[in-house]
Amino acid sequence: MLQVVAIGVIGKDNRPLIIRTKYDYSPEQNDSLLEPEAEKLKLHLLLYSCLDFMDETGTKAPGSTSSVAARDPFMGLLTQMDQYRIYGLMSTTRTRVMLIITIPSGQVVR
Repeated sequence: MLQVVAIGVIGKDNRPLIIRTKYDYSPEQNDSLLEPEAEKLKLHLLLYSCLDFMDETGTKAPGSTSSVAARDPFMGLLTQMDQYRIYGLMSTTRTRVMLIITIPSGQVVR
């Protein structure tokens, strides 16, 4: 079963507007080997690591050399790790929304 573990809304100046993890509400539901605070920090760092990728791919339309943003705000899968997938969306005001979901071991997600 897929599960949302974090959501982040980042402003155009890279300031976090809101970042929430599942450990903010239920720290006892820790699926990993890390402590809840360490897991929260790991999820925050994953969100921030995708900002550069979103800035790089979101400023130019595909096949274009101008700085016109692409029409589709959904950027899709930004990165995939062992147990997480991070999806992103960039609005026309350059506000970024990122979502981290878990991938159950042994399950292929399409």
